[in-house]
Amino acid sequence: EGGNKFYRLSERTEYYHGFHQTIPSKCAQADIMFEFSARIRLHSEVKEQVRVEIDARELNGDYINDYDIVACPEQSISDGWQICTGTFVFDGTLMDTPLLELNIKTIGSSVTNNFDVDIDDLSFRPTEGPLDTLVLDNTNNKVSGCWGVGSEVLFTSQTLTYEDDEVRTIVNVATTSDGMFATIKLDNAVYPTSVVVDDDPNAAAFAGEVALLTRNVIVEGDDANSPDHGGYLMVYRTPNVEQTIEGIEFKKMGQLGIFDRYPIQFEQCKDAGGSRVSMNTIRDSFQRCVVLEGTNGAIISKNVAFNTAGHCYVLEDR
Repeated sequence: EGGNKFYRLSERTEYYHGFHQTIPSKCAQADIMFEFSARIRLHSEVKEQVRVEIDARELNGDYINDYDIVACPEQSISDGWQICTGTFVFDGTLMDTPLLELNIKTIGSSVTNNFDVDIDDLSFRPTEGPLDTLVLDNTNNKVSGCWGVGSEVLFTSQTLTYEDDEVRTIVNVATTSDGMFATIKLDNAVYPTSVVVDDDPNAAAFAGEVALLTRNVIVEGDDANSPDHGGYLMVYRTPNVEQTIEGIEFKKMGQLGIFDRYPIQFEQCKDAGGSRVSMNTIRDSFQRCVVLEGTNGAIISKNVAFNTAGHCYVLEDR
């Protein structure tokens, strides 16, 4: 119909009698996103539903497992053609599956399932995939001067689960001839992070972030003999003295459950105007990140905190 590839499933005797199409193994690469779309018409007098899934099978056809793509809206013949869409990201474990099939079938019910199913405008194509290269603005060498080979890069979680973050290592850094852009090559691919949509004012709150974790100066605690007890840094009673803590990587700092044992703390410094804690990374902290107690005027900015325990930034006054 209309020059499209049109399919009609007829003389079906079971709900699972549907459309099957083998997926070439070269298409089932890890983290590749596929988009399914089709127009579907059911020749049923009552509301029925179509399910689209990926079937994993042995080469002899024996069933292994199935993975849902989308359950299409319920419809009957009176609804005519209905559009059904969904997305599917291939898991790395599917790469070793002997046989993968795209399966379009009706969902079983007590009603007879021998009605015809029409499928038109069928499409199942890759739309997004993992990347192993970043191209970043390098104005004033702000990337090439800091993002070096061997440095670690954090990609924050894009789901409601914080554990879905990913960390990668830089294996190469190159700049364009004019130096305006830097190309960062990663050791392993990562799925693209979400970006802010200009016309959605709420998008910024949910956008994924990319951060450089590594710094040239490292302060690392030793918890080998006392788990969850690392080092701590305290600026103690230095009123009217400008303190600068900048560009440092703090690892395994803080002591879980012990008062005044935090990675970075200003303790009773009163007026600390001009002091700043900026552009540091605080990672694998056992207790908080930066604590200001009885201190005002200090600026805390542009820090990266990752895998920390407890409230990260804390103000106290006593």
